[in-house]
Amino acid sequence: MKKSIIILLLLLGVFTKPVFSQEEFYEDLYNRAMSAYNQQNYLQAIQLFDQAQKYTKIQKNLDNIYAYKLLCIKKTEEQQIALKTALKKAEDEKRRADSLVTIANYEKEKAQKEKQKAEAALKRAEEMQSKMETAMFDKAVKERNKEWKGYNNYEDEKDKRYEILNQIDTLDLSNNALLRLPKEVAECPNLKHINLLGNPDINWKQSSATLSKLKTETHFFVSIYSLDSIPEEFHKQIYGIELIRINDSLPANILLQQQLQYLNIDMFQLKIIPKEIFEMLNLHYLSFEDCNIETLSSEIVKLQNLTQLNLTGNQLTSLPPEIGKLQNLTQLNLTWNQLTSLPPEIGKLQNLINLNLQKNLLTSLPPEIGKLQNLTYLNLQQ
Repeated sequence: MKKSIIILLLLLGVFTKPVFSQEEFYEDLYNRAMSAYNQQNYLQAIQLFDQAQKYTKIQKNLDNIYAYKLLCIKKTEEQQIALKTALKKAEDEKRRADSLVTIANYEKEKAQKEKQKAEAALKRAEEMQSKMETAMFDKAVKERNKEWKGYNNYEDEKDKRYEILNQIDTLDLSNNALLRLPKEVAECPNLKHINLLGNPDINWKQSSATLSKLKTETHFFVSIYSLDSIPEEFHKQIYGIELIRINDSLPANILLQQQLQYLNIDMFQLKIIPKEIFEMLNLHYLSFEDCNIETLSSEIVKLQNLTQLNLTGNQLTSLPPEIGKLQNLTQLNLTWNQLTSLPPEIGKLQNLINLNLQKNLLTSLPPEIGKLQNLTYLNLQQ
């Protein structure tokens, strides 16, 4: 019996919870309220302060609780105002964002329409350009074969079209404002010569597909701002160059093209003809108009294949005697120079047909000029 009582007392000691005083309840609730306050959880803090107030009668504690409740109410109102402000700002930003999205969608739609218009315009321009290129090709073919009816008029006579184009060995496409080489050119299998002078704005990269279909024996004459605009693989097929002036410096790669038969370098302020020019032994036509050239080198004699020499608008006061050895020369233009006399050797140019000496300082001519039996044009106008 005694043992049972002891066990019962021990069990009561383990399972019976300790009883807290009102002051301890107050302290616990107050501390939790302050923790909520410091964490800016003001509504929870008010609830905890209300509960703590029930467990204290001390006026100081009640005043303290009252003061903090007022602070919590004030902070809650501030939070609500801040929340409302934040909500209003968010709504304003959302409206602005929606407006921007609307504008962006409008601009996107507008840009899409503009893109479609641009693509349509580009397509029309491409069609017009292709038609123009075909028309220029037809014109050039008709000059060689009067029977030619036009490339697109042989849909039912393709063999006849091939027969005519097979006979074409030369095409003159000069001065046509071409932007590309007509693709139909590649359908002339025996083409040997294409004149593209006067078309300085040809896009050679866009034309390279057509060029690559031509035989390597096909030669062409071109007007260019720079030889670099033409893919290097085609340089040796260029037999004629008109160099359009950008500055007064002659590109080195031009001077290396010894296969040239035609070279026009006008308007460059050079004063002398570069010595590399005299190594271009295949030249038939050479022009240095308005280049401020003061002397003509005796090395001009190397250019034995020369038929036309244009030195208009320079500062020449005399010609070298070697000029008389250019036996194939048919046209010599020396207009607007400062020549005071001509060498007697001028009379050896037996094939000369056209001699223009207009606007010089000549007071007499050498008697040997009478030996020019083929001369049909002589201009001495001052």
